Amino acid sequence: VDGQWNKLEVDMQNAVGTYNLSGLINFTGGDLDVNMQKATLRLGQFNGNSFTSFKDSADRTTRVNFDAKNILFDNFVEINNRVGSGAGRKT
Repeated sequence: VDGQWNKLEVDMQNAVGTYNLSGLINFTGGDLDVNMQKATLRLGQFNGNSFTSFKDSADRTTRVNFDAKNILFDNFVEINNRVGSGAGRKT
């Protein structure tokens, strides 16, 4: 495994406040789980967020799961845009 399919998990279910996820501009790993049930998540600031699948051709779906009190979208959030495809943005 070359590290491109690594899963990222954030388990901060008791965290409160607002958290910006602007650092995930082009997340190209495996599945993403963010468990922050009492917090507010802000997605898409600055250049947006992109969660892109690098899995093999038989399984090209990256599972992205946000569990939060509130989720705010600024700009755009892009999910499952295959690398180099230029597919549209989704919110």
